[in-house]
Amino acid sequence: MYARAALGFVALLAFSMPAHAGSCGGADHVHDPKEMASKYFDKMDKNNDKVVTKAEFEASPFSKMLTSYEMLQPNEAGVVERKSFIKTFIKAHSNKGREV
Repeated sequence: MYARAALGFVALLAFSMPAHAGSCGGADHVHDPKEMASKYFDKMDKNNDKVVTKAEFEASPFSKMLTSYEMLQPNEAGVVERKSFIKTFIKAHSNKGREV
């Protein structure tokens, strides 16, 4: 159940947050899912420790898009790890299913 919710979350992020279109020069292009995931994670990870706590999530704009922090699949310690977030994001947004 959480896996489906997490995939839904990353899909929501991809379509709801701008991916710095101004830096693309207006040309046709494809944004790299790993780069996009990194940017989204960094927006939540305010202290740059490579994990997102519930407090960081709740202070981010993403908290308004999701029903709960648990959709991000926090680990046993209760935090969302960068590598895990990026891997899930890539899986949801890549035809090739590339791994991190």
